Amino acid sequence: MVVARPAVAASAILPIVSEDIEQTMRAGYAAFDRGDFDEAVRMLHPDFRWVPGANSPSPTPLESRELFRKMLEPDTFEQQRVEVEDVIVRGNRALVEARFRIRGRGSGIEMENTFFHLWTFDGELAASCALYVTRDEALTALEQG
Repeated sequence: MVVARPAVAASAILPIVSEDIEQTMRAGYAAFDRGDFDEAVRMLHPDFRWVPGANSPSPTPLESRELFRKMLEPDTFEQQRVEVEDVIVRGNRALVEARFRIRGRGSGIEMENTFFHLWTFDGELAASCALYVTRDEALTALEQG
């Protein structure tokens, strides 16, 4: 008697390695920095989930890659730049520390801030990302898995 086994995704057998995740993260942020938003979201699962921080002006989570891509495009900013300062990978999760610089459209006001994004991967695609304002809360979330 032959027993059929359920199909197993290749990602369940061969998990993405830390170096691949870090390289993917850095490439995505570099694409954002140069304004290539299509390339920046290429690493995202179609059902990608964005969870903004508690103090975000738009605190409602976004439930798709397309909605997240629209959010990336500058609307109130004349210029937006990002620089990755650190990437910490634990299993299928990556914590990215990134410094954002923006200039307001019309006002010309420049601002700079550091944010922490906790990414979770499903195989080679990012399934979700949560925003944290402090390194401590982001590290706690990373370690709690």
